[in-house]
Amino acid sequence: MKRLNDVSLLLLAAALAMGCSEPAQDQVQEQTSEAAQAGGEAVDGTARDIQGAADHFTSNARQALDELGRSVDDLHVQYSDAVGDAAAEWDSAQREILAAQQQLEMDIARAGEATGESLDSAREDIADGVEMLATRVEQARLAAVDGTDEFVAESQRRLSEIEGNIEELRLQASQLTADARADVSDDIESLRMEAADVAQRLDAMAAASAGQMAEAREDVTQAIAGLSGSVQRHGLELAGDATGQ
Repeated sequence: MKRLNDVSLLLLAAALAMGCSEPAQDQVQEQTSEAAQAGGEAVDGTARDIQGAADHFTSNARQALDELGRSVDDLHVQYSDAVGDAAAEWDSAQREILAAQQQLEMDIARAGEATGESLDSAREDIADGVEMLATRVEQARLAAVDGTDEFVAESQRRLSEIEGNIEELRLQASQLTADARADVSDDIESLRMEAADVAQRLDAMAAASAGQMAEAREDVTQAIAGLSGSVQRHGLELAGDATGQ
């Protein structure tokens, strides 16, 4: 009889132990499920942030393309009465501009479908395309101006606008985190110094002889066009940095 009682006690203890372990197991499973859900939500949030930054970048690129397109429309008006060498130069320029516009269109479309390294590559191609197109449009705009005085006046006007854009870049950069701001501050300062150098070249044109004028004009045209393209590129990239913070 004692042995039977001992066995009964053992069975009762085992049953109690199993009953006590079930809530603990349920608690562990619940905690594991909650952790997995939280981890999944974090991954989803990161993916949404990355996609949002990509969408913002391509939207800005599309806006830049549209604005440059309107500048091209203005050029068609400026060159509508061009003849001789001017007409031939514009014919060549507009073919290059059209090709650049079409390539940029394709790169923007590609960025909309890309992820990971492919997206990074597409964004780099877009930045290159915006810079090249802006540079080529600026070259054509200044080349269309007749007369030295008129050229100097138009160059000064464009330089003033570009300097304003550089100041906008500086203000945008001031809103970035310290690390991100450090990466772009030197670039913006370089742009500001380039603009100051172009201003000096314009001042020097007043003292240039007739024989030097053509070379001075070409030099200033290339400098302003290059600066315009660089500012456009930095503006596009800076907007992407601000969104990706």
